[in-house]
Amino acid sequence: MAPELDRRFLLKAVLLGGGVLAFEASLPPGAGAADGPVPLNAFIRIAPDNSVTIGAHFPEIGQGVSTMLPMLIAEELDVAWSQVTVEPTLADEKAYGLQITGGSDSTPLNWLPMRRVGAAARHTLVRAAADLWKVDAASLGTADGMVSHTPSGRSLPYAALAAAAAKVPPPDEKSLVLKQPAQFRIIGTSVMGVDTPAIVAGKPLFGIDVTLPGMAYAAIEMCPAFGGTIRTASLDAARRLPGVLQVLTLNSGVNPEGADDAVAIVAESWWTADKARAALQISWSDAAQRAHSTAGYEAAAARLMAAKPAADIVRNGDAAARLAGAATVLEAQYSYPFLAHATLEPMNCTALFKDGAIEMWAPTQWPEDGRELVTKALGIAPAAVTIHLLRAGGGFGRRLQNDYMVQVAQIAKAVPGRPVKLINNRSDDIRHDYYRPAGWHGLKAGLDAKGRLVALTDHFISFGKDGKTL
Repeated sequence: MAPELDRRFLLKAVLLGGGVLAFEASLPPGAGAADGPVPLNAFIRIAPDNSVTIGAHFPEIGQGVSTMLPMLIAEELDVAWSQVTVEPTLADEKAYGLQITGGSDSTPLNWLPMRRVGAAARHTLVRAAADLWKVDAASLGTADGMVSHTPSGRSLPYAALAAAAAKVPPPDEKSLVLKQPAQFRIIGTSVMGVDTPAIVAGKPLFGIDVTLPGMAYAAIEMCPAFGGTIRTASLDAARRLPGVLQVLTLNSGVNPEGADDAVAIVAESWWTADKARAALQISWSDAAQRAHSTAGYEAAAARLMAAKPAADIVRNGDAAARLAGAATVLEAQYSYPFLAHATLEPMNCTALFKDGAIEMWAPTQWPEDGRELVTKALGIAPAAVTIHLLRAGGGFGRRLQNDYMVQVAQIAKAVPGRPVKLINNRSDDIRHDYYRPAGWHGLKAGLDAKGRLVALTDHFISFGKDGKTL
């Protein structure tokens, strides 16, 4: 993973992770209609049968956040989990706050914000009942989607109060009283994943499953070496093949994600598009990139390992002095190669460009980053990009990079009015991963006369973009 990504990821997590006040988001026009589901906030809808739909706003890559985060909302809303249906939201950080899956932070970042979303909605329902019955809100209780007034024996389902509750101003965050752990009835329990029945039944959930009317398919031929560019390209033979609709070049100069030059083939089927790559005649300018090699990195690491470390990452005490005075010094070196993330589902994305706007179906870990990159690549406004969040077949950080979203956006713009699905084949998915950097560790341990550890140093070496040390 490139160091530039790490900085962008950390910055955004710090800036947005602390405050996801989504319950203050504006409601859609018509909120409060009693003849259909009533939205109480951006995440919650109450149906006339008292069932509850909760939006899952974080990208799901198999870690279970599409179940866990709605559980947080349902807990504080005080509904039974059996009443809840979960639906993925669109990508929209203005409505839902931070939407990024990475760093194992999805639940910690949302622990309080999502509970406050549920508590805020519950507050409006209680307030609506208090106004209706002319009683003190503090005298009301909630459970399983019901508001009750014990002194008078009255009770109403949330559905009967939803229209009025939708008009109650949202409470101040500081006034919300969240449940204590002893009061939890959903959090901490074992529930079935919301997608499990569909997964077991083989129903479409993932990006690669997307099927739209009139959809075309795309495959791309990318430069064999990172950073290479197209010198010459003869595309006519591929264009003449049956089933091929379009052949076009993708210019890395308009791709802010840094994906290399490529040639895209659009066809009536993905197999046709992928096989048509064999008819392409492309020469690449990639000599400088091919100079990078495993042997070269190993040699550079050996030279750096023999030299003084460039900087201290962590220093506690005087390890050098302790090593010098140790009865025994043990040394060992360990290394690991550049590693592809090798997600089970290869990179893919579907897009429809029409009337100057683009609609995308993206299995991504960072949809808003994808929106930003697509707007730059196509020269359109952020509001002209609609992103549907789809379950991804693994991520491991690979899908924090949205090169495939930018590529399919450029392809879709070339065939306006027709949806296009881009799929990388398995070989290309491995060859063009954003690899985890290789690393070399030179360890020294100092032991005293009794064999106890008195000092430990780790000289760590790794390489990032363009072979520069991290």
